[in-house]
Amino acid sequence: MLPQRIADLLSRWGRRAYPRIFRRDLDVDFKRLDACDTLALSAREMSQKMRCVSVLLSPNDRQPPSIPEAGSWAYDELFILGSGSSLLTLSERERQTLNELPTIAMNRYLLYWDMLGIWPKYAYLADIHAPTPEVLTRIVEMIGKNPHRPAPQLLLASDYQQWPLAPLRPILFGRHHDAPAGEDHPWAKSLAESMYFHRGSLTCLLNLVTVLRLAPKVCLLGVDLADGKAFYADRYENDLDLHDHWETLRRDTGIHPTALDYKGIPPIQAKLPWVFEQMKQVGVSVSCYSESSLLVKDGLCPLRAPLSA
Repeated sequence: MLPQRIADLLSRWGRRAYPRIFRRDLDVDFKRLDACDTLALSAREMSQKMRCVSVLLSPNDRQPPSIPEAGSWAYDELFILGSGSSLLTLSERERQTLNELPTIAMNRYLLYWDMLGIWPKYAYLADIHAPTPEVLTRIVEMIGKNPHRPAPQLLLASDYQQWPLAPLRPILFGRHHDAPAGEDHPWAKSLAESMYFHRGSLTCLLNLVTVLRLAPKVCLLGVDLADGKAFYADRYENDLDLHDHWETLRRDTGIHPTALDYKGIPPIQAKLPWVFEQMKQVGVSVSCYSESSLLVKDGLCPLRAPLSA
């Protein structure tokens, strides 16, 4: 924990310098920091925000893409990049092809994108529990390290709306935090509603794809579920700052935590048939690219033909 004097100096410096650098009012930005129970947490969140500011000094006039009207779509097909180890089996040709197609990178993917060489068009983060603020900070830093590449369009939970990300023009969406007793969340039909959520951020993303009308066909890559090992496992192993409270469950079972029953809450695959039906009703079909995925093995998703075929 930081001494009180150092914490006070850091807070005063941040309040003076931050608005001048980023040209915005920090009253709301620091509201949660002022309410933190510990100085260590306050300093950490402040540091994360300041790291984002240091990357985003240059103005960016890009506007978020508009949502196509009913009956039209932004793309013909959209590819969602999870973190499963099956991504390592992609051939060089498949990776090159995916670099030319619209892709959404989920969660930690962008931090390790160089292992696959697939730079996404969108970067998505719905989780809000620790250490996802650090994940978001590193995503911004990764964008800053690749100025020659087009910055991915950020798709972020609205819990991050006070973060200093204006130059990146993030698209914000609401998400439910807790499952209601004995029932499930509704399926959102617009950004004014919170996205459907069950056990994992994939359900939020699938709902968001339909709301933003991104594509009538969605293909899941690296959504393995039956295997909890990520394609970046070796590098992630020693990066303890990115480990969350699900890590023990993942290690003990070898299965992705969202694919397990947890405290009486059904796994994600129990709800995916309903999710896919909601998507079907608005004209969106879902396929999976890996035959080793639990979704394919359980017959929940058809296997997509190879891109290189």
